Amino acid sequence: MSVAKHSFALISVVIPIRNVVDFLSAALQSVVNQDYPAIEVIVVNDGSSAATTRMIESCCALYPLIRIIHQPHLGQAPARFRGISEAKGEFIVFLDADDVMLSGSLVMMASTLQQHPEAIAAYGRKITIDSDGGYQGDAPTPPEAYCISGDLLPVLLQGRTVLSNGSVCIRRKVLTA
Repeated sequence: MSVAKHSFALISVVIPIRNVVDFLSAALQSVVNQDYPAIEVIVVNDGSSAATTRMIESCCALYPLIRIIHQPHLGQAPARFRGISEAKGEFIVFLDADDVMLSGSLVMMASTLQQHPEAIAAYGRKITIDSDGGYQGDAPTPPEAYCISGDLLPVLLQGRTVLSNGSVCIRRKVLTA
């Protein structure tokens, strides 16, 4: 499905990373290959070693829409907050370096949020890669988008883990309020 660039707001994908690069290329490819024309990718290097930093920079240099932010090691949560502060997008997606976004995920989540301005987030599916490069959990299936608005407690009490990195697109204003 081809999407007109003016149709959607910018999505910022934030990827915190520290000393792990085995699957970073697959994670980045899954984002840059999305059929969504307004994406920025922010890789927050959270105090990786010099050797790992060079590998991160080499991997990210392949894609012009990626920015790398370097910071001393502060942990994943501060790295995500740093990514939010650097983000320009109306929507934010967090992705771990060992996760792969399903094709079409950003289009589905962004269009769901645009159709439901009352929703604070939309979520879908993602893939986690294991140490052999295979998929953990279910095999890839087509993405579906769901809305989250109002009280999340009933959804969470049903056992539906909706707030998983790589599978939720959040309005930036909710994260910065």
